[in-house]
Amino acid sequence: MNVANKTSTPSIIWGLLVFAALVTGFSYTQLDSTYAGVTVVSKGEKQVVLRKEDGSLHRVRAQEHELRSLTEGEKYLVTYAHNRLRSPFLMKVEPFPE
Repeated sequence: MNVANKTSTPSIIWGLLVFAALVTGFSYTQLDSTYAGVTVVSKGEKQVVLRKEDGSLHRVRAQEHELRSLTEGEKYLVTYAHNRLRSPFLMKVEPFPE
């Protein structure tokens, strides 16, 4: 009797499910960065509303010292990061070159 060493179908399915879960988890934790010229529309206690050059509005979390340095109505170059698990947060602020 010739018995080949085969992997059972359920173990292949479990392996694919684990792989899919790992890929999904990895993609959810990767940060996307946005670098844009923006105008500060308003400031809150822990967040700022930014208007990008295309007119879209974005609410971004910022630390207290970053909020103090921003002035409503002024233009800045900002970098903010976000992913599916975290809301956008400010990473870097530069004055807008005139």
